[in-house]
Amino acid sequence: MDYFGIERTLAEYPSYWYRLRVSDSVRVLAIEGNLPVSQYVSDQDRSDLTLPLKDRVIIVVGGTTGLGLSAAAACVQAGGRVIACGLDQESVVRTQELLGDQVRIIVSDATDPQTAPRLVSLAQ
Repeated sequence: MDYFGIERTLAEYPSYWYRLRVSDSVRVLAIEGNLPVSQYVSDQDRSDLTLPLKDRVIIVVGGTTGLGLSAAAACVQAGGRVIACGLDQESVVRTQELLGDQVRIIVSDATDPQTAPRLVSLAQ
């Protein structure tokens, strides 16, 4: 299994690989290349994610593709429970299968005024 456990989804983005490293702050690193994410991540980087988000709930808007998916995966890897939204049913189902029980995802447009209250209610 790679860093996020989602290597097959990241393969859909051949130009860039995204990963998040959680430490005192969250930094987004975009790495260009076509190697599996696991080849970019050292054991030291893996140890930085020793469940710092345990018992936390994180809301990720657009958490089914791109950087949102990377953020959701990093949060799950760090022990957090993720609430996310995505634009289409296909990406929602795929993300749920990839990230498992620690993620709850709804199909919704982030620009819809009802999306934020729905996400917050799922987080409670």
